[in-house]
Amino acid sequence: MIRRILTIVRKELLVIRRSRLYIALALVVPVALMLLFGFGFTFDVNQVPVGVLDLSRTSRSREYLDAFFSSRYFRLERYAEDLSELEQALTEGKIRLALVIPPEFSRLLDEGRTAEVQALIDGSWPNQGTIIRGYLSAVNARFNEGRAKALPYVGAGFNPALLKMWRGPLRNDPLTLETRIWFNPTLESKNFVVPGMIVTTLMFYPALLTTLAVVREKELGSILNINTSPISPFEFLLGKLLPYFFISLVNFAIIFAMTLVIFRVPFRGSFSLLLLGSILYILSTVGIGLLVSLVTRTQVAATLLTFFATIIPSFLYSGFLIPISSMDAVSQGVSFLLPARYMTEIVHGTFLKGAGFTLLWPRFLALLLYSLVLSVLALKLFRKRA
Repeated sequence: MIRRILTIVRKELLVIRRSRLYIALALVVPVALMLLFGFGFTFDVNQVPVGVLDLSRTSRSREYLDAFFSSRYFRLERYAEDLSELEQALTEGKIRLALVIPPEFSRLLDEGRTAEVQALIDGSWPNQGTIIRGYLSAVNARFNEGRAKALPYVGAGFNPALLKMWRGPLRNDPLTLETRIWFNPTLESKNFVVPGMIVTTLMFYPALLTTLAVVREKELGSILNINTSPISPFEFLLGKLLPYFFISLVNFAIIFAMTLVIFRVPFRGSFSLLLLGSILYILSTVGIGLLVSLVTRTQVAATLLTFFATIIPSFLYSGFLIPISSMDAVSQGVSFLLPARYMTEIVHGTFLKGAGFTLLWPRFLALLLYSLVLSVLALKLFRKRA
């Protein structure tokens, strides 16, 4: 049996070596996609172009604007003379945020009263608009905190001579909120997106390469030689699976190295744990490829079916783009049927949280069961014709 399996493996390796297309699919394309998505696919919002209409034109208003433009999130793009100029720039997409400071801004602050600043956000990109709104709240809170610290004190109390000038609250708030960010303190989306590309890449390419390997036999008619040979279905499928399994492991090693070296994503967990999860995950995705190859007869049909069975679900239902907790009940149910969900939790758990096996073992078990079920189904569907 071992000799027959190795014969299939050697045959498949010869085909791979002779076909530049397969080499490109196996190694070059995943690396190119990793670079494109890693650098281009980001949820961060930096250097947002801002237009300002400062009707106050005082040191107080300049202090408020400095709080915005001293950060990397906002960039002063236009200093408008009237509101219509701001609205036009916002409509044309030249700015993403417009700030309107009222004429009485400085006087209201000096009197301890609330000054209202109008912010107009371009909502054409909902995700970006939401993030900009969050940045606005953060900068505004920081400005208010700075103003609160500037209240006139004498020793442990207020200066009585200046109490009449301050009509705001004369005591600290009864509740203070201290905010800390865990797992990704810098809130850089590359620390979330780039590891997630390991999941999507290993979901599609192992399945695609395995699918094409079997369907190619059907198109060339060489499957008839297999059907009339003494080789068993298990030996044939295992011989087809092993080359692409090891090629996928090479892909994993390359992508993991790129994640650390090129994108400088911190890795806090155990590499052996991530490797174990990747092995089980690749076995699952290769199993998907085998199933697709058994129900299709042309490489074009196999490629399209593999794409819809792997890429789309891995993006939409794995928790990569949308948190699973935010999905409806049906979508959450679908996510349980996909190996990408469990691999996403393993990848983010090891990269961002440094989680160990005691926390992640249910995901490993799910991937193991998934690969076993797919293997059994592939053997059931494969019928050798005499």
